[in-house]
Amino acid sequence: MGSYDLFNLTIDQIIVEGDFPTSIEKVFSESIELGQNYSLTSADLKDCAGNSIAETTISFGFGRRPTYKEIIITEILIDEDPSIGLPDVEYIEIFNNSKAVISTSNMSITDATKTVDLPAFNINSGEYIVLTTTGGVDDFNSKAVGFSGFPSLNNSGERLILMDSTDLIFSITYDPDWHDAAKSDGGYSLEMVDITNPCNESGANWKSSRDSSGGTPGGPNTYFDLGSVPDNMQPKLISVTALSFDTLRLIFDEKINPESIAQSSYILDPSISVFDSFIPFAESNEIRVRLTSDLDAEKVYSLKVSGITDCKGNEMEETIRTFALPQQAQNNEIKLSEVLFNPRTNGVDFVEIYNDSETYISLKEWKLASASDGVIEDDKLISKEEMVLAPHEYLVFTTDANLLLANYPSGQSDRFFELASLPSYPNLEGSVALLNGADSLQELFEYHEDFHYDLLESVDGVSLERVSIKAPINSSDNWRSASSTAGFATPGYANSQSYASDVSTDQIRVDPEVFIPGNIGSGRDFTTINYQFETPGKFANVDIYDQTGRLVKTLIRGVSLATSGFLRWDGDTNNGNKARMGYYVIIFEVYDSNGNSDTFKETVVVGLDF
Repeated sequence: MGSYDLFNLTIDQIIVEGDFPTSIEKVFSESIELGQNYSLTSADLKDCAGNSIAETTISFGFGRRPTYKEIIITEILIDEDPSIGLPDVEYIEIFNNSKAVISTSNMSITDATKTVDLPAFNINSGEYIVLTTTGGVDDFNSKAVGFSGFPSLNNSGERLILMDSTDLIFSITYDPDWHDAAKSDGGYSLEMVDITNPCNESGANWKSSRDSSGGTPGGPNTYFDLGSVPDNMQPKLISVTALSFDTLRLIFDEKINPESIAQSSYILDPSISVFDSFIPFAESNEIRVRLTSDLDAEKVYSLKVSGITDCKGNEMEETIRTFALPQQAQNNEIKLSEVLFNPRTNGVDFVEIYNDSETYISLKEWKLASASDGVIEDDKLISKEEMVLAPHEYLVFTTDANLLLANYPSGQSDRFFELASLPSYPNLEGSVALLNGADSLQELFEYHEDFHYDLLESVDGVSLERVSIKAPINSSDNWRSASSTAGFATPGYANSQSYASDVSTDQIRVDPEVFIPGNIGSGRDFTTINYQFETPGKFANVDIYDQTGRLVKTLIRGVSLATSGFLRWDGDTNNGNKARMGYYVIIFEVYDSNGNSDTFKETVVVGLDF
């Protein structure tokens, strides 16, 4: 009958059927615990010819259901062609990150297009399993499981989610840019570097396999010698949005631990009790909070949040965010504020908008577009979901937030929002259109490269900033190259060249009274001549003279004026040179069709940058 060594179980009886049995049944005195990994060593057994069978140890157990991060994805082959040595089929490697035997009987995997149930099997502690197609499973030497409906992995990246029934187990949004450049054309898998920190979704923790075959399906990855990729950063609450009268959406800067929801705290002011909170199925950096009563559309609320931990276990600082029920924008409340249409060679376009109101504005179903001969075209949806722009807040749309921040490190990255693509904005001239959720045109900016400052050697990577939010959008005086001191762009925060006009009726005011054309120091490198009149229908001639009375610059001649606005002088002369340092006199002549006229005289100083 042989001898048997069994840990944590007692053999009560051994049942052998027939004269030449091929199996032995063992009955234990104790119940087998779910998830417990047992080992059985058999010795002193012989076959029917009397040959001794080698001492053998096997592991067994009944798998239990997994909890968060107990099953993780550790390797992904998204592009199998050309094959370097791996099977010519896509695969996903999963790893049992627990001390227990895990059953997949209730697990599923979700990609960008569908959810598929996993076959039921046990995965032992520390074991790797390869998931692949039914037709490709026999190509793997390691333990592999093939199943119908295996997701087609998107070469451009997507999110993969492991669930156990309705509980999140693990998710990863992989990015093909994590590959080494030399291995990005296919045949190499992406391997997780530090499996003790599976939450780190970055090129630091995911790299191209170093194995000569292109990957290590079913076994340890090739980066075990690199050590840990630590995460000691606390999660940050980025935004709070009211999705409805009784539901809030909280967005964090990284994935959060669903097990921390039970210890989380939410305090509203004015006070409303919280009914419950949960992580929605597809998002692990998001929490939904449901309230016991409705929000008041006329009130602004604050929400104090604490107790949330990230995937690694770092706990957030207590944070307060304000929010309100979003409203539909009225005319002229959302403004185009800054545009980069001629990026650097390694840069990206961006469009910045600004909420010029005291209202929380809904941007759901809004669009960016371009226009040709007044016809809107090439429109791009900003968001199908609720997106809210707070009062006097900026929002930047681009196709690559990380690249934008790399080019403009002072940019407010929490105000960057990535779109799959932007409308076409040519480098020489074009138009930027902003449409609301009803496809009504909110603003249309018709730009030209000539709007940039004349003395710039190159305008590549230099944004155009709106000087005054209140002034007409398509006045060339109202757009200016971002200053060099601001890094040539200010995505996500106040424009370097902006100002707020404040002038009384029938008055001309110069602001600033001293400026340095083309300066690289602080301060504006242009001046504005602000005006406001009580009655419309006025025309103007505006000339600038030096101290000797010589005409230096004619700004306008016989131009019809709005009742209020401004003109801009960059410190240039009629012959295209920079004005010399000194005092200058601005003669602002105003007249109407009835022959009435008036003349204003102001002074301005052109300084010198040392």
